[in-house]
Amino acid sequence: MRYFVLAAVMAVTTGCATNSVMHSSRSVPDEQTYTYTIDRAEDMSVAGLDEFRKSLDAALVEANLRVQEGATDVPANVTIAIDNYYMRHGAARALVGIMAGRDNIRSTVTVRKSDGEQVALFEVESTNPTAWGTSAGLIEKHAQEIVDRLLSLKASRASAEARSNTQ
Repeated sequence: MRYFVLAAVMAVTTGCATNSVMHSSRSVPDEQTYTYTIDRAEDMSVAGLDEFRKSLDAALVEANLRVQEGATDVPANVTIAIDNYYMRHGAARALVGIMAGRDNIRSTVTVRKSDGEQVALFEVESTNPTAWGTSAGLIEKHAQEIVDRLLSLKASRASAEARSNTQ
């Protein structure tokens, strides 16, 4: 019985995970803003895609990365290709938890300047193997991770400038 309880506690307390791998990147100007397109979203439900767009819009606005109406700057374009999207049904999650598999969103993100030159290419994968959490929470987390990587492109510019100033 102790082993069963221990296994149940371990299964329940396992948290969500997000992994991202940067394949290539260059820095972007601090004032850079973005537009985005979502490709290969056929596996996403309409509600899931809508939630992803809302979460991505909110995260971009909060980070001051979203193109404003009537803006004169030239935005970079972000293409988010959904490579894998799997969400367990809420009943399956509640009834069998980790035995029902794990929620997973994996996407490849390509950032291009307005002239088409590639600035960055990275992958983001967000998973939830537990029975806790919701699909909306995982979708929000995935959108936030993408925006965090876009912010890191600005940070890499700042660190490169700091290194050149000290040399």
